[in-house]
Amino acid sequence: MRKPTQIETLESRRLMATGITVGPNNLYFNAVKGQTQTYTLRFVNTGDTRFTIDRLQIVGDDSARFKVLDFPSGGRSLGVGVQVNYTVQFTAPSSTAIQAATLRVWTDSLPTKNGFSNVVPMRGMATNGTSGSSEPSLEKIFNLYNLPIKSGETDPENYHFPTTQPTNTDEINAQTFVKAGDGPVTVTPLAVFTNQTSPAIRMGYYTPGDSESGKYLWYGSGETNQSVNPFYYGTTKFDPGTAEFGLLTQYPAFANKDGSVRNVYSEKALNAEWSDSSTYNHFRVYPFINQANQVVPNSYIVAEEEFETTSLADNNDAIFIVTNVKIAGATPTLSLENLSGWPTDKQLVFNKVQQPNADVGNIVRTSNTVRIHNSGQAPLVVSLGLSSADYTFASGGGSNVTIAAGASRDVKINFNATSGPGVHNGALTITSNDPANPTITVKLVGQWQLYSEQNPDPMANHTSVEPTAQSIVNNIFGYKVNIPNNSVLASTMSKEQNLGDEVDADYFVAADGGTDARVRIVELATFHSQTYVSSVDGTTKATNSFMGWYKQGSSNSPVNTKVISDKAGTGQMVLPTSEAGASITANTFKAGTSTFGFVIEHSATNPGEYSDDSLNTSTIGGRFLRFFPAKDANGIPIPNTYIVLHDYNRPGITNSDFNDNVYLISNIIPVGKVKSPPTATAVRNAGVVLNWTSPADGPKITGFNVYRSTAVDGVYTLLTGTPLVARPSMAIHDDAATSSSPYFYAIESVGLSSKSDRLIVQV
Repeated sequence: MRKPTQIETLESRRLMATGITVGPNNLYFNAVKGQTQTYTLRFVNTGDTRFTIDRLQIVGDDSARFKVLDFPSGGRSLGVGVQVNYTVQFTAPSSTAIQAATLRVWTDSLPTKNGFSNVVPMRGMATNGTSGSSEPSLEKIFNLYNLPIKSGETDPENYHFPTTQPTNTDEINAQTFVKAGDGPVTVTPLAVFTNQTSPAIRMGYYTPGDSESGKYLWYGSGETNQSVNPFYYGTTKFDPGTAEFGLLTQYPAFANKDGSVRNVYSEKALNAEWSDSSTYNHFRVYPFINQANQVVPNSYIVAEEEFETTSLADNNDAIFIVTNVKIAGATPTLSLENLSGWPTDKQLVFNKVQQPNADVGNIVRTSNTVRIHNSGQAPLVVSLGLSSADYTFASGGGSNVTIAAGASRDVKINFNATSGPGVHNGALTITSNDPANPTITVKLVGQWQLYSEQNPDPMANHTSVEPTAQSIVNNIFGYKVNIPNNSVLASTMSKEQNLGDEVDADYFVAADGGTDARVRIVELATFHSQTYVSSVDGTTKATNSFMGWYKQGSSNSPVNTKVISDKAGTGQMVLPTSEAGASITANTFKAGTSTFGFVIEHSATNPGEYSDDSLNTSTIGGRFLRFFPAKDANGIPIPNTYIVLHDYNRPGITNSDFNDNVYLISNIIPVGKVKSPPTATAVRNAGVVLNWTSPADGPKITGFNVYRSTAVDGVYTLLTGTPLVARPSMAIHDDAATSSSPYFYAIESVGLSSKSDRLIVQV
């Protein structure tokens, strides 16, 4: 088989030069007052003769603030093809006034003007500190870049952006875009000011109205989470063809109320689930007016806000230039929001116990609400229908219903099955005048059981009527994970052995790392005892469950025993409500750079069940938490995300069904395992061009394997032979992929002693 061609790309580097032309044309710096920031200048002799850089000179009123640290006093001669790097340092003053100077490159080897061959203007600013009110305002960043764009802020020294729409501004109303001409769309970062995680930010694009269609292009590393001209990995280019698209950013340090990672969308309606104001412009769009006060055609600057409380917004979290685009026209755009948050916006899950527990009635999920947004700029007309009599509209149904631009409609659906044990499937069909989404189907999945926990009839041997772990994960929630059936699980009796897709994992680290790194936990289901008898007063009480975490070596004193805790009485429920009253039980914890494990129901009287098998010794040591890499409904691995099955280690309770509590935990990797690529894209171009990025931190990665298949769950063929040598940004051209049918590429990081989970990209 012909191997694909590896492409050398330097796109992740900020400063490059060809010959003696130093690029880019300007250098921009920022640093906390009294501190320094450095950038690397690269000189490359791409000509056909040797040349000499005689000296580098910095001139201007603020020249003392800038310094070239390592240029030799006698100059430097460069042979053909030779490249050298030198460091330019900016020292921030005690004031926040913008500093400016010019770097001159002197050489006798090339044509000169006024005695020097090249000039590089340099500008720098000081900040009061990092994060929050110490960050520079959007207006100040525009001033640093010398851009005559009116941001809408009246005071450049005040980081806070007005909560009401400003009047003195160049901002335009733009939520979606289309490509303006030939060639790709480019998205180039100017600044990032956000929390300390690695990555600090991912940037990409998506299909309007579809919050789950995001494709990430580049990410900003944690080292420049408070920086103009930020260091980034990945590609800044993509080609959407003639399709309309939106822009999005992702912030691993932030979590929504449902435990999901924070995505910020250019369509306002898609931010409503986490923002305290659906009217606030989390994406502010301005025409790109360059330093010569000229409006650059088909180019815009976007200034974005990731924080949910708009009274503290600054719209400086990510600032980037978008080129070769036009603002999309006035069309209706249908987008969906599952108000429970899980499993997706296009799937609702339910459950019902026909004959509830006689002592403590079961809290179950017999209704769900989906919100239909019109995120477009024209009226949306929808008609709704249900495919099964097991489901009915409680409110919000109807035909030819008009939803105004920017408005929404709540549709509440009840699960009414009265017989037939197991899963009941149905569908909500939404037809509309959205030209991109004329028909959308929302999957409805309901679990019905006659009794709570088990058949109460002794003649029936108290047979369990609960759904199996396999059915919960794959049938109800729609994942595609190899989980054994109940007979296999029971036969292991909690032995320490891997079953199906299970991985052997006792301890973990955050995949998106850094001091602000967060791990997210969602409780998918609880199917355990509905009641217990109190040892204090002998009364029957409703059960509830909770999960926490501990640092390795501190299992007797976990950092937090109740990261999540469900409500008493939810012992037989999908997506159980939380003890605090939230619609589901989900939360995050700040893992930072710790190595950690998980523990269920640790208390003063009960040690609980641990992810570290060796700690489960209270009754019958063994394995009571099983970790399975999560795969979506198509069998595509969900990066750094695991399905966790739990079984109680208690006298008279342990039965190894592993459906007592089922969790989805994301942003984790087992200790010692290398990280998957943070971003990847694939486009057709005389074959397929595949781009991906290396993780900026974590265990050392030596290379990458690339595989190809014609089906997501088909046979993957290795394309690369020996692993490709790891670089910050990677690319290959698979010129043998000539069919118009879909291709699936799996990218695998290779470390010194381990491999990562595969990241799969479709084209």
